[in-house]
Amino acid sequence: MKNRVHLDVHCTDVADLLALGAEVVRRPRDGEAWWSLASRDGDELCAFVRTEPPDNRLYEIVVDAADAAPQAAWWADLLGGTATHETDGSSVGEVVGLTCDYLVFQLVPEPKTVKNRVHWDCCSPTSRSAT
Repeated sequence: MKNRVHLDVHCTDVADLLALGAEVVRRPRDGEAWWSLASRDGDELCAFVRTEPPDNRLYEIVVDAADAAPQAAWWADLLGGTATHETDGSSVGEVVGLTCDYLVFQLVPEPKTVKNRVHWDCCSPTSRSAT
């Protein structure tokens, strides 16, 4: 069963990740900037090769979603970020203190059918009360 959450990471060379035990699932296609890899445990990750990657290797946390726009809006509101919507999904950025650049909700046709194997513990940047 495919995980519905995966990480995108910055790297200078995919060989570094292969040396750690990752395997190539798919090489970049025309116009793409990422490699699809699998960790030693078979978990999906995408590697973005950069000439000068930032110190923080975590680029994005990507979630498969049948309802990407509402999920991104909810997380943006909770975390104090900005939601951006595109045809293939939505993202949340500009979150102070987030350890990656974006939370990405990519559109998939199938609804979630089982519990996610990953969850986040977080605190809202401001205290909000229900009205």
